[in-house]
Amino acid sequence: MAVQHRKRLVANQHSARANDDEAVWLARQLTDLLDKDRVYLNPEIKVSDVARRLRQPTYKVTRCITQQLGFQNFNQMLNHYRTEEAMRLLSDPNYDDLSILSVAMESGFGSIGPFSAPPSPSARSATRRPLTGNRSSM
Repeated sequence: MAVQHRKRLVANQHSARANDDEAVWLARQLTDLLDKDRVYLNPEIKVSDVARRLRQPTYKVTRCITQQLGFQNFNQMLNHYRTEEAMRLLSDPNYDDLSILSVAMESGFGSIGPFSAPPSPSARSATRRPLTGNRSSM
């Protein structure tokens, strides 16, 4: 009886390790898709499209986004990457002639609404920077 329990325990540990390895692999694949292929630039992209490209079930991609990458959901992840792209474009002198709407569209936003909306409290806390210096010296 104890031997069977031990075998089951060892099998569960191997299975958990394999699941962890798979989750890490999927997180790398997803970040590569975002960083190299820049799928977030497509305003129509859906989690099912990303899952299809990664040849993974949608639920695994969603779990990877929330558990491995730490985003609340797929849209928050996309908006994070799109905002980073918009900041890159806005800071590049080669794009000085673009309007804010054009920057939003070039960054993958489908409209100006999500681009100009204030970030959620969780997004603000993730990007909040500590103050430097002493306020009294201002």
